[in-house]
Amino acid sequence: MKDFQHPHILGLLGVCFDTPDNSPYIILPFMANGSVKNFLRAKRVHPTNFDDFPVGLTFGDLVRMCMEIAEGMKYLTDNKFVHRDLAARNCMVNEEGMVLVGDFGLGTRCVQYRVLQKWRKY
Repeated sequence: MKDFQHPHILGLLGVCFDTPDNSPYIILPFMANGSVKNFLRAKRVHPTNFDDFPVGLTFGDLVRMCMEIAEGMKYLTDNKFVHRDLAARNCMVNEEGMVLVGDFGLGTRCVQYRVLQKWRKY
């Protein structure tokens, strides 16, 4: 995670080991708008109505956000890294509205892989 250098990947700033409970804390950049999930929910007129289009965002803004997530995921793939938990809750929005992919807790390096298929008889 410390080696990732991309505009749409949430990079690691540091690790703190001097903590009261002796467990390491990771230090990440501050994301003013939180997760994509909470950001989009906050833009709804009625928070419980899933048909509402987010107020203050255009269709182009939503497509741009999707493209930024896709670019971040492509970067991870190019670096042989599998995220394994891509979700709106794990993508963060900074104060400029740019989306960064984060939360690599389930991620893993992909040194070699196999494609598994389930064969069906028709």
